[in-house]
Amino acid sequence: MATPAGTARPSTNGDAGNSSAVLEENRSGGLSGWRGLVVVGLVLAAAGLAQALVFRAAEWRAVHVLLVRYCDDPEGHLARVREISGDQMQLDARGRRAYMIAAKLLFVLPRAKAEPIDDYLVRLRRRIAESCR
Repeated sequence: MATPAGTARPSTNGDAGNSSAVLEENRSGGLSGWRGLVVVGLVLAAAGLAQALVFRAAEWRAVHVLLVRYCDDPEGHLARVREISGDQMQLDARGRRAYMIAAKLLFVLPRAKAEPIDDYLVRLRRRIAESCR
């Protein structure tokens, strides 16, 4: 005989006093109310912390590792960034590699939407100088 979900079937072996414990066990099955919310909250907090740490690590790497590569010839790299930002980019004997290296600057320190190219280059020059110290 089938019984509705969450109700206990009467015991056939004479354990009639134990049926309320079985009923209570069926109702609580798994994580209950507040306990489940606490677990979800802890998981979300851990994910947020992990994401913040990843962003911090990426920022540290950009300043201490990536920008240091531009210390050898900052003006040459900035000139290529100006060429990339405009329409006058021409591949010459240096080939694509020099432009790809300069293009990383656009990725690491992006240009603001309404920022003039001269202001952007001043900001890039300042950030490269800070990392070269």
